[in-house]
Amino acid sequence: MTDAALAASAALAAELAKPIDPRTLPVRFSRLKQMARSPLHYWHACQTGDIEGGESLALRLGSGTHALLFGQESHVVVYPGARRGKAWDAFEEQHAGKIILTATEAKTARGIVEAVRGHDLARALMWPGSADNEIWYERRADWTRAGRACRSTPDVSYARDATVVVVDLKTTRDASPDWFCREAIRRAYHAQLVFYAEALGEDPHQCDLRIVAVESKPPHAVVVWQLTPGAVEHGQMLIGQWWEQLRQCEDAGTWPGYTQAMQRLDVDGDMPALIFGDDDSDGTG
Repeated sequence: MTDAALAASAALAAELAKPIDPRTLPVRFSRLKQMARSPLHYWHACQTGDIEGGESLALRLGSGTHALLFGQESHVVVYPGARRGKAWDAFEEQHAGKIILTATEAKTARGIVEAVRGHDLARALMWPGSADNEIWYERRADWTRAGRACRSTPDVSYARDATVVVVDLKTTRDASPDWFCREAIRRAYHAQLVFYAEALGEDPHQCDLRIVAVESKPPHAVVVWQLTPGAVEHGQMLIGQWWEQLRQCEDAGTWPGYTQAMQRLDVDGDMPALIFGDDDSDGTG
């Protein structure tokens, strides 16, 4: 390699090593809700383009299921073996840009699709027999909020009887009403639907906002949820709080974590059950 080529390569490496300014990226809900943890988590998500720290089975399965549901079967390829070794590396390189599922994962994705299509209410919502105009599947919406570029991709959206319907498909380990209701609030699914309604230029309170929850393991039970006015209002409140945090951080150019102050670890009240062995920590120390 010539000196000029080496210099160009070094310059490129240095440029790629520079942190990304979050202000240059459109605001996506998956990043915005990281503000619920801290601005530092939002900043990190902007650097990696990834929230969970790597491709997870849940993310891969969700992407594959969405593709199969919405007529994008050509985006999915099935690898017959394990995701390791030279054969896997070659297959992954050959199918770059595709959603690669193992045979087991593909079977699960097809089971989820069949379950959703077999549920009367879910099927009617996601594949309505009639709509006031075109039905959009995973249509990207680029829009501005308070002068800030945003980007959203609602799963399903259409107008019916002059009401905009927005449907979001969620795979979950438990779709039972008691469990999923708490999980949906904890994961801010209601705020996500509010964000989608805003992306479409609609008043969320005037929209029909739905979640189709389907279990990721057989028998893939399905439950359909509709946001209440209270859920919409709470979602708007969360987005407003996160948005104000984002504005302050972008203006200041700082992205603080949880706190700089010393915290006191105390035992107060009832003792929780002790954990021995594996837990959610990294196991060091």
